[in-house]
Amino acid sequence: MVSGKNHWLFLIHSWLPLLCVLNVLHASQSNVDNRTETNVSPYQYILDLLDGTRHGYNKKIRPGYYQGAPTNVSCAIHVNDLEKVDDLLMEYSMNVYFRQSWKDERLKFIGNETLQLHYSLVDKLWLPDLYFNNGRQSKVHDFPVPNYLLRVSPDGTILFSQRVTLNLACYMDLANFPLDTQACPLMFGSYGMTQEHLVSSWRSNSPIALDMEIAEQLPLFVLTGYRHDICTDMYYTGSYSCLNATFYFKRRIGYYVSQIYLPSSLVVALSWASFFMEPDAVAGRISLGILSTLTITTQKAYITESLPKVSYIKAIDIWMLMCLFFVSLAFIEFAVVNLIYRYYRKINISHSQVTSSNGIQNAYQENKSTCTCKMGQNQARKRSFLDLISRGIFPALFLLFNIVYWTMY
Repeated sequence: MVSGKNHWLFLIHSWLPLLCVLNVLHASQSNVDNRTETNVSPYQYILDLLDGTRHGYNKKIRPGYYQGAPTNVSCAIHVNDLEKVDDLLMEYSMNVYFRQSWKDERLKFIGNETLQLHYSLVDKLWLPDLYFNNGRQSKVHDFPVPNYLLRVSPDGTILFSQRVTLNLACYMDLANFPLDTQACPLMFGSYGMTQEHLVSSWRSNSPIALDMEIAEQLPLFVLTGYRHDICTDMYYTGSYSCLNATFYFKRRIGYYVSQIYLPSSLVVALSWASFFMEPDAVAGRISLGILSTLTITTQKAYITESLPKVSYIKAIDIWMLMCLFFVSLAFIEFAVVNLIYRYYRKINISHSQVTSSNGIQNAYQENKSTCTCKMGQNQARKRSFLDLISRGIFPALFLLFNIVYWTMY
């Protein structure tokens, strides 16, 4: 009994490895036979695999899992449209064709032609779990049908493209606004698969593509360039492969010149008109000074409302503050001139009253009256001199400020 039992155990241990090898060879041969069946087209073969009627494919298992190798996903972006760059929300929007390519040995077939698959088969494929790191909102277009492109090559390479509209965060540095250039990133990578399972890379040829007409279509910005690189995100759950593209937007200055710089410069120049008025034209000079100040203040408030609140000074803030300074300085100049005028006018009135009360017309009073006239002429010359030098100094200082400002920014 014991020897017979040992005999059967010996036979089982001897033939078991051979049976396993034969089973593997049979399965492999069966798979090859399936791929080379003359009565099954490559398209039907792929359909049978994805539908589950033919064994060998499971979308819940990534390519390369059984081999212990990470799945390599090659990515490319074709920019179809640039929609907006929003300063207030600090975001930008674009419409892109987002293309991903990877190799799945399970979908190999015999043939020379790349298969164009129906868009509905996307749900039956394993897909990379790529997401946009700085995305705030995204939309996959589905009119009239989902905008998918799906192709399978004979070697099992899959090309999956989808049309997506993205709202992406772009945290801007507005220190040089509106003479600034903004660098807006587009970052994407795997959400749940670490680098041991999925590695993303840029396509070797033309990873980012766009038409030059698109670069010029934004009303307030122009796309001056872009670059791409590879990055790694480190989290508590592990390290994740990611890709980064950076788009550089230069702000168009034409709108701001016509709406801010020229009007504010004209208001500053208008404030200089008070230098040509008489010192006793109090109403005119005060009205001109107040109007100029209110205009500059209103322009500053309009600019502030259209931009996010930041804790640093922007280039446009320096411009508006200097314009307000020049307008206020012209108002102060009028106050000084008017003060001199009122002071000497008060002296003249007092002397005239003293002369009239005495009623004495002698040589002494004639000499004093002559002195008073000379004093009035001197104060008139002082007022005229102050206005005269202001007519030259104010424009010269404002011109110097412009030279420094436009050189710095």
